[in-house]
Amino acid sequence: MTAPQEYVPLVVVTRGQHRESTHYGALAIVRPDGRALAACGDPGLATYLRSTAKPFQALPFLETGAAEAIGADDEELALLCASHGGTEDHLKVVARLQDKAGIGQAELACGSHMPYDTAAAARLRQSDQSPQANHHNCSGKHSGMLATARHLGEPLAGYLRTDHPVQRRILTAMAEMTSMEEGLIGVGTDGCSAPNFRLPLVNAATAFARLADSAGLELARRQSLDRIWRAMTGHPQLVSGEGRLDDLLMGALPGRLLTKEGAEGFLGMALRPSPGEPGLGVAIKIADGDAAQRALPVVAATVLRELGWLDDAQAADIVAQAVRPVTSHAGEIVGAVRPVLKLDWQDGR
Repeated sequence: MTAPQEYVPLVVVTRGQHRESTHYGALAIVRPDGRALAACGDPGLATYLRSTAKPFQALPFLETGAAEAIGADDEELALLCASHGGTEDHLKVVARLQDKAGIGQAELACGSHMPYDTAAAARLRQSDQSPQANHHNCSGKHSGMLATARHLGEPLAGYLRTDHPVQRRILTAMAEMTSMEEGLIGVGTDGCSAPNFRLPLVNAATAFARLADSAGLELARRQSLDRIWRAMTGHPQLVSGEGRLDDLLMGALPGRLLTKEGAEGFLGMALRPSPGEPGLGVAIKIADGDAAQRALPVVAATVLRELGWLDDAQAADIVAQAVRPVTSHAGEIVGAVRPVLKLDWQDGR
C-alpha cells in the first residue's frame, strides 16, 4: 500500500461528457478500538469537526446529572446535538429545555442568524422580525452548556471560555472518546463562539464507532451514549430538519445509523451493527468546504453502499433528494454529480 495523499478526488461534476469540477477530500472508516477498516486520502489528516462534535459535547450534560435533574427528554437531548433549522418545532423544544433549566435565550452567547429552514426564514422576513438567539442552529447545544453550569452552581457568564469548567469537561470527554491526549487536540472558535476541536479523521471516526458500539467503555459512559443514540436516531428531523442530510441518512437506516453533519464539509457517521458484529465510525472531510452541499451527500451515500448498508437504489435516492442536479437555466439536465472515490481497504480486501 502506497502512502496516501492528504486529499484525493472523491466527487466530480460533469457537464455533457466532460469533467468540469472536482471535489477533493479524505475519509476514515474505523472500528471502536481505533483500528482502521478503510480510508480515502490520509486518515491522519487533522481538521475541525465543527458541529459534528455536538453528540460528544452533550456528554457532560448527561454525566453531571444535569439532564436528570431537569427531567430532559429525548427531544430536548436531540436538540442539544442538533444543527437545527429554526422551525417552530425546533424553537418549541429549545424553549422547553430552557424553561426546565431556568435559563433564557438572553443568556446564550451564540449570537443569531436567519433560520436554515427556508420557510421559517421567509416568515421572519415577511413579519419584519430579526432572528433571535434561539433561531441559531446551535441554541440547543448552548442551552445544554448553560443548564450544566446552573446545575453545578457554576457561573453562567463566561461559559464559553476554554478555562470554564463547562468547557474543560467537554474537552475531557472529547479526549476520552477519540483516544487522544487533551493537549494534542487543537482548539479553535466555532461559528457559534464555542470552542471547537481539530483532530485527525481516524480519531473522530473512533468516537463515532464508540457511539455505535460502546461495549468496551465504562457503564456510565455507555448509558450516556445509548441515550444520545436513542435521542438522535429517534428524532432525526430535530437533529437537522426535514429533508436535510442527517434526516435523509438516518431515515434510510432507522435505528442503525446515526449521522451528524458539520460546517465546511465535515460529516460523522456511526453504524450500529447486527448482534455480534463490531460497530463502525466514519469521518468525512470535503477539502473545499462543500459550500454547494453537493459532495458530502454523494460521498456518504457511496460509503454506505460500499459497506453494504445501502443498495444502489437507496443510495441514489438519497443523492437525488440531497443534491441539486446540474441544469441549464431552462431546467434541462446538462450534467451530473457522481462519485469517483476508491476505498483503500486496510484489511486486505
